Amino acid sequence: MRIIIAITGLLLAAVITSAQAGLAEGVEAIGKGDFKAALVQLQPLAEQGNADAQFNLGLMYFNGTGVPQDDQLALKWFRLSADQGDAFAQFALGNMYFLGRAVEKNFVVSYALGNLSAANVPSYFTAPAQMRDASAAQLDSRQIEAGQKLTREMRQMRPLPALDAYLQNN
Repeated sequence: MRIIIAITGLLLAAVITSAQAGLAEGVEAIGKGDFKAALVQLQPLAEQGNADAQFNLGLMYFNGTGVPQDDQLALKWFRLSADQGDAFAQFALGNMYFLGRAVEKNFVVSYALGNLSAANVPSYFTAPAQMRDASAAQLDSRQIEAGQKLTREMRQMRPLPALDAYLQNN
């Protein structure tokens, strides 16, 4: 029994190491401008649920970098990554709501996602807080309270169920 557990652990470690290597290679390929190689590395990882790969693939589609620009695919990958707690994807998703790209412009949602992201990104990355503040400038006090409530709900459960429930009810 211990041998089976040990072998299973080794196989899992090999898969995780391989996934991390593929992610590193994909991100490195983006940095080098080799977007075809980046897509080859990132796409399978994203489809397997790797939040970092999903975020990077979302960026590629958002910007049209090495792939046709496609806001719907960017939204898909950002949502999947954001739901797993990736703070950069949460910012990117909030930015889509701020700009109204592939979604209806919604400053309450952008504010809430900016709040959520700003609490979890490195302090040098101030864009989520700036987006939150820019969104707040478009809101009245009641809407800001709704955004704060949505932020709390996204923290208490996974972000997408809270976000989708908010959008369905408002």
